[in-house]
Amino acid sequence: MEAFALIPGMQFKMDDDKYLIRKCLENDDIELSNLSYNSVEIFSTNELLEAWYEKRLIPRKELAIQMLPRLMDPALISDEENKIMENRFKVLEPVIKGLIKPEDIRNYVDSLPVELKLSIGSFSMLYKWKKKYIETGDKRSLLSTGRSQKRGLYTDPIVISLIEKMLRDEERTGLTTTIRDKHISLKGQIEELNKFREKNDRIKPCGQTTLFRIIQDKTNSRAKDRSRHGPVQAALNMNGSTSELVVKRPLERVEVDWTPIDLLIVDLETLKRVRYYLIYAIDVFSDYPLGFYICPNEPNSKDILQCLLHAMLPKLHLKKLYPDLKHDWTAFGVPEVVVVDNAKANESGDLKEILGLINVEVQFCPVKTGHYKGTIERGLQTVNRILHKYPGTTFSNPQEKSQYKSEEEACIDMLTLLNIIHIIFIEKIANDYSLAVGGTPDFVWREGLKELKVHRKIPFSKEELIILLGSGTEYRSISNKGIKIQSQHFTSPSLMELADRKKRRKDKEDVRVRFNKADMRIIYVYDEENKQYIEVYPTKNSLQNKNINDLYPVHYDQLHSISYNNGQNYRDFNTSDLYHADQAIKRLITESAGRLKVVEQLPKDERAEIMSKNLSAAHVTFDAQLAPNDLESIRLVDEASEHIKEYKEKFKRKRKSKDTPSDKNTGNKKTSFKTPSVSQSTLVNTDSELELMPYDTVYNINEGEK
Repeated sequence: MEAFALIPGMQFKMDDDKYLIRKCLENDDIELSNLSYNSVEIFSTNELLEAWYEKRLIPRKELAIQMLPRLMDPALISDEENKIMENRFKVLEPVIKGLIKPEDIRNYVDSLPVELKLSIGSFSMLYKWKKKYIETGDKRSLLSTGRSQKRGLYTDPIVISLIEKMLRDEERTGLTTTIRDKHISLKGQIEELNKFREKNDRIKPCGQTTLFRIIQDKTNSRAKDRSRHGPVQAALNMNGSTSELVVKRPLERVEVDWTPIDLLIVDLETLKRVRYYLIYAIDVFSDYPLGFYICPNEPNSKDILQCLLHAMLPKLHLKKLYPDLKHDWTAFGVPEVVVVDNAKANESGDLKEILGLINVEVQFCPVKTGHYKGTIERGLQTVNRILHKYPGTTFSNPQEKSQYKSEEEACIDMLTLLNIIHIIFIEKIANDYSLAVGGTPDFVWREGLKELKVHRKIPFSKEELIILLGSGTEYRSISNKGIKIQSQHFTSPSLMELADRKKRRKDKEDVRVRFNKADMRIIYVYDEENKQYIEVYPTKNSLQNKNINDLYPVHYDQLHSISYNNGQNYRDFNTSDLYHADQAIKRLITESAGRLKVVEQLPKDERAEIMSKNLSAAHVTFDAQLAPNDLESIRLVDEASEHIKEYKEKFKRKRKSKDTPSDKNTGNKKTSFKTPSVSQSTLVNTDSELELMPYDTVYNINEGEK
């Protein structure tokens, strides 16, 4: 990750003007040369940090050094690229540290194994990679930014699958065999397969050289090391012992740990009492709290990265968000070493790999060795000890809790908890006297930065750090409302342009989304064609409709809680009335179908008469809805159905009479059924003695007159 420090000689562009840092003054002021107007200006450090946070301050190197935007997200770096990056760093590390003299570099390169030579390319290319790494301090700069195609393997896919199976077996057992042994095994397996194939369809084994090349491309050395040594022992062997600890400067060593918060929090939606986990990062040199993260479940590697994201970013505008604060939270920056507890095997590698991209070393303490990171252990105890004074505390053990009813006394919601945590970290810890460091952590931190000339580094853009360390990663499709996460829609003009382009080109619908779970007021969507992330925001007024104050950071679990509770209300809704409504509709359809069968047998003039009466009934119904207030009770008398019943009985009698012969020459005419009187639909006022009136006197259908 490319980073910069506010030190003399640093150049940047701010609000369309070019600046050069001349010198750092007292009280965190910085003297600048305005290169655009040839003048001298003075800004405070916080003013420059705010400009960087708002994207108004652009460091000069960001324009000079181009890195593939997709490399900001380590999940988009392929295994082959990771292997090349690590191999190049292995070759460069002794050169960068000065262990290899300039006149010995050629001999050093010639003595490298074949695999490492291939990763560098040539002797002259070594200087290119060295220059890139020195300029950025980021391993990802060692990857090519061109469009060169990766080397293809012109080998039968069946042969490659057999080789991969052998490699997976070795990684699972942690054992190693020679290339010749693998080649013998491969030829034997192919010979068995060829017994059941035609002569012209037989598989040809590859040579040992090709086998060696395929093994180099397909081997997962990390998996083999985990199988052989175990994640904890491998980490200890690599990082060395940390039992004799000497920390000489701020940010040299940062310890991270977590604990259940000894306080029950009230969910305002469900009124349930919930206990959360607190992840805490602390600077060992000064005991200064660097950052924290609150999560509902036992933390994993992604949650640790989320805490480190908060630790590395500047904390601005806190006094506006939390008016009870008297001091600023001045701690931020990229640490040198991060120390965490022994993690799960499938997580420790992820944590080490991601932080390794920004040159942050990760050390895992062995199981049950809390004294290896005593600073953070004491820090967590301090936080919970303070929380034991507030209603709803669970205390540290059942004996201490005794008869105290935590659930009944709990009255603190999540927003109040965030206020309390900020006050604890800033006022009661950072600005309280500490015997361990001989002063307040805030004073020791500031003096350490000044006396030891420690320049805190921050990335060129906060988006890069969020995409790298943010714990939120999901794949979503784009609708006309944007992207939906936890029932919250996010959109932006750039996102809709991306959706339109994918629709026109019929590309796959799902897009990769990254976000900071601690603040969902902005998310990032990956544009595969342009190889960059675009910013997307909550739809207008959507957070206010959820009663969420968007002046404060919006936590992912806050959206999840609202979404879950709405879904639970939907699932628990009483649907018995809906069932009866469906049954009523089905009954009406059945009755209508029965009437239709009868009406189909009627002559055309009688069908027209019935249709007219049905329309009259419909108009009466509509007029009844608009009736004056004194006509409070109106019911509809529809005799059309009675007419159909009467005709149906006559039709049955007529069918029976067909069995007797009739004289066609008698001249008898067919007698049509006499229809009822015109007064088929009548309004009745059941509350008064209103005289019944024929419907044709109320409304004339043909002339439209009342």
